[in-house]
Amino acid sequence: MLKVLTVCRSGGDYNEGHVNKIIDMCKRNITIPYSFHCLSDIEIKNAETIKLTAGLSGWFSKMELFKISGPCLYLDLDTVVTDNIDDIITECINSESELITLNDVYLKQDFIQSSLMFWKGNLEFIYDIFFKNQDLYSDPKFVFKDIGQRQPFGDQNIIYKICKEQKTCYSFFPQQGRSILSFKADVRNKKSTDHKI
Repeated sequence: MLKVLTVCRSGGDYNEGHVNKIIDMCKRNITIPYSFHCLSDIEIKNAETIKLTAGLSGWFSKMELFKISGPCLYLDLDTVVTDNIDDIITECINSESELITLNDVYLKQDFIQSSLMFWKGNLEFIYDIFFKNQDLYSDPKFVFKDIGQRQPFGDQNIIYKICKEQKTCYSFFPQQGRSILSFKADVRNKKSTDHKI
């Protein structure tokens, strides 16, 4: 069965209320059978909570998502789902890609943006490689040579690096820019009004 996931780590900008909004949007806009889970360091009352156990800071907590085998749809807590997304999910399930993400519109052409992701199988190696190398990734001298980016960088940089190194078959949501929009890149700049996510 499809698992719909989000992450809520205490002490940041988001809280249980944001999780509940995601739950309500999914109830309204997904009719495919699914279970909803929130990875958190606190108990979330209306969701099946999966305890964050690695003690990772900030957005790196999202790396624990990859301990969970797919099919999984992940949504950041600032995601807004405005219409039925069954067609997007079905297309992901039928895709040959191991991982489907957004394409980062601000960086290079094939760069991953991790606020919306889907994976079908077991991608735990992404978490394992990150966890074993977290000291390297937190070193201020570490540079992503592909993009020349120094710290601070986010989980999506690590996911991109690992997927490239492991030759993971990843692709981007084909609906991006049409029914999947970035508020900053698309809505605020009024590139499109036909959107679901």
